[in-house]
Amino acid sequence: MQPLWKFSPDASHDDLFIERYDRLLRWSLRLTDNNRELAEDLVHDAFIQFTFTHPDLKAIQDLDNYLYGMLRNLHLSQVRRA
Repeated sequence: MQPLWKFSPDASHDDLFIERYDRLLRWSLRLTDNNRELAEDLVHDAFIQFTFTHPDLKAIQDLDNYLYGMLRNLHLSQVRRA
């Protein structure tokens, strides 16, 4: 099955995440009811998780959906801890 996004073997996990930073921040702002500080922390946590776990990019069908799911799950974890 082909990914829904253009996979570039030269792109690093960091580059792919940073390309999507603005979109991720907008999603995060929605999750945090426009709390910019919490939204930025959430995107930062997702960046750390994505870059350190190095998921297999070839196996990810929709990178944006994958990253949104990561943000949502991190947000839910933070809400449960609060």
